[in-house]
Amino acid sequence: MSGVGDFLRDAFSGNKSDLPKARIVVVQDASNVQKDAKSVAKSLKKKGKADISIESFEYGDLLRDHLKKHTSDPNSVPETFFLDCCGAGHRLGLEIAEWFEENRPEDPLPAVYFLSLSTSMALEEAASLTSLHPKVKTGYVSEGELSSVRSYLDGESADRSLVHADTRRLRMILNEMFDTEFPMEVDEKYHESWEKQFQRALQGGIFKALEAGKVTDADVIEYWRTYATNLAQSLQTGLYGAKGGDVETDAGFYEGTGFPVTGAAVFSLEAVENWPSGREDKPILVMQSYDPEVVPLLDTGKLGGIVLCGPYLASHLAFLCDANKVTGVFGLVPSDSGEVPGGEFNQMAKSHLAPYFEEGRAEINGTVIEEGQKLMIGVGKNGLVFRPETIEKLQETLTKPDNGPDAYGEFECEQEMKRLQSIFARYFAENGGKVHSVKANVDSPDNPFLRLAGGIGLVRTEQVAAGYAPQANALREVLLTDSDNAHAELRFSMEESYRNFIYKMNASYPVKIRLFDLSPKELFNREDQVKFHEKYGSYDIHGGKALETWPKLYKEQVNAVFEAFKATNMGYAGKPLQVMMPAVRTEADTLMVKEMVEDAAQNVAAPKGSYNFGVMIETLDGCKNAADIIKHCDFISFGTNDLTQQALDVPRDDLRARARYEEKHGFDPYKKLAPEVMVLIQQVCEVARATNPKIEIDICGGQAADPDVAMALFEAGVDNLSVAPSQANLRALPLMLNYRQFDRMKNAQPNMQATAKHKHGKHAASA
Repeated sequence: MSGVGDFLRDAFSGNKSDLPKARIVVVQDASNVQKDAKSVAKSLKKKGKADISIESFEYGDLLRDHLKKHTSDPNSVPETFFLDCCGAGHRLGLEIAEWFEENRPEDPLPAVYFLSLSTSMALEEAASLTSLHPKVKTGYVSEGELSSVRSYLDGESADRSLVHADTRRLRMILNEMFDTEFPMEVDEKYHESWEKQFQRALQGGIFKALEAGKVTDADVIEYWRTYATNLAQSLQTGLYGAKGGDVETDAGFYEGTGFPVTGAAVFSLEAVENWPSGREDKPILVMQSYDPEVVPLLDTGKLGGIVLCGPYLASHLAFLCDANKVTGVFGLVPSDSGEVPGGEFNQMAKSHLAPYFEEGRAEINGTVIEEGQKLMIGVGKNGLVFRPETIEKLQETLTKPDNGPDAYGEFECEQEMKRLQSIFARYFAENGGKVHSVKANVDSPDNPFLRLAGGIGLVRTEQVAAGYAPQANALREVLLTDSDNAHAELRFSMEESYRNFIYKMNASYPVKIRLFDLSPKELFNREDQVKFHEKYGSYDIHGGKALETWPKLYKEQVNAVFEAFKATNMGYAGKPLQVMMPAVRTEADTLMVKEMVEDAAQNVAAPKGSYNFGVMIETLDGCKNAADIIKHCDFISFGTNDLTQQALDVPRDDLRARARYEEKHGFDPYKKLAPEVMVLIQQVCEVARATNPKIEIDICGGQAADPDVAMALFEAGVDNLSVAPSQANLRALPLMLNYRQFDRMKNAQPNMQATAKHKHGKHAASA
């Protein structure tokens, strides 16, 4: 980094008289700053170190006039400038550099430093000037250090003056050049924070260069490549600061979410609810099998994490934890599934048993885990650590890096990354590319990661209900008893819930509300599942079959959606409310629900164009009947999980079947998309484009979070992805996909590469 040392070295070293002579310009409206500068110069001369003359200007306009007057005599203008930030700033620094380029082209460019009471402002100005004109020597100078040096030279102790300065750059150079022996002690943590802030300002300065026309969109994209791709990679792995890149864990689990978490093991919901509020750590709930009663706990912040030992609905709970920022490991790897990480099933972890371990203890890989035992989860290959010595070692190595998330899940360069995404979008649009959004599947409008998404691609209304006890109880009662009171309570609760999602549209935020895709295994406990099966004779009631089974329920739900739409200033946002039916099979299914939607919209007088209708293509029948279905839709969305299950006959929660498939084919079909499913999607996309070239086509499913799969889906005709709202999906995935598309476009159009060359040497390409 250029700094005060450059000024002193350049200003003093060329003069060979008894005292080094130097001329500087100070633009500063604060009289005390000018006084301190002159006092330091006087003291240095008195001590026989330097002879410095200072030209002072109160405002930048006065300096501009001074430069104009000396155009005929340019050598009379000093080569070093100290500028105030508010009164001058980086734009004046740029003007000074341009004046030298025009009037003193054979000389080196001047050194321009920013001197302000606000060190933060000074470093921002220095970073901006570097971005606008990288050849200018620049840096930031703390007024506090200038004052401290003056006080020290006047006889004040270092403890009372120098130690408390923001920087030590001035002292360092004075010691090197003049043997002044200034003490170098500072508050190291405070000092380092300024350096980090300056480096971040340097990174953000490229945007000012873009605004000034000094660089192109492609320059900015290349500039940020190293930072963005490293960030994306670290988010994908989740192992911040782990030495060696891998961690040996005590048990292998099939799926995992979140980042490493340490906490004490508990074995009941009551233990979580009664956890002492004063404790710094949070409980890790160890479960034997899935329990729907755990769902309302996920967004309360009470849980440190979850260990689900059995495979029953493990993938479902993993999705819910991902959506609610809860770390977890789910479904011990079956021992009979081939060569997979060790995580043996045992008598204490059978999937057909009750949700909780009766004795308050569990055996995993031959080790008994007991109440209160310290655990670390979300480390290594989605694994679990319970050996004390390993936990201690990991806690030392798993430290948050400079670019890791803070307590609120935000990164140091989050605003810059948002701006980078908008530059990608503009670049693609202007160069014949396609802008693809990464949306979020959600069950809460308050998920903090929604701010990173390109919209809500799917509101999981059945999970919205499951996460709110009154609505969940009303829905269960409707399904089991069909009572009028339950219907009334459910209508009220649904409208209230949906209103909170639809409000997001007022900020031009797309919202797709999927109607109920009910699963009794997710909604009911084991006893009520039996009652459900006795009443309906099946657990599998989806799409068109669900419409036929519960027409009153779906009509009430659609009405609740549009009543909420009416209450949230429908049409104000300029984006249509999107209502979607899952698992349709036929044209008749589609028309049945579309009529409900149009009737409900008419009842609230929804303006034309303020809403639209679509379906999820996630059954083999839906693919076969796509031409008849799609002609009635404004959009479609593929549900890859259900489509994978039907196409491959591999249920998502059958971990043994998935492990066998992976052993045979080399991948898990619920983490990457099987070729058979990709072919179905491409065929339906071709039908959809032939039917309506402007139709919006989304994909909804965990496989789309794999960058290779996502790029293949875009090639097949998909417009947008909708994935779980995790850090990896909504921070890392968009960056990875945009850089891949950017590189494809450059390779396809070699002439475009010339426009991405930087105008100021290598600076713009180095992050």
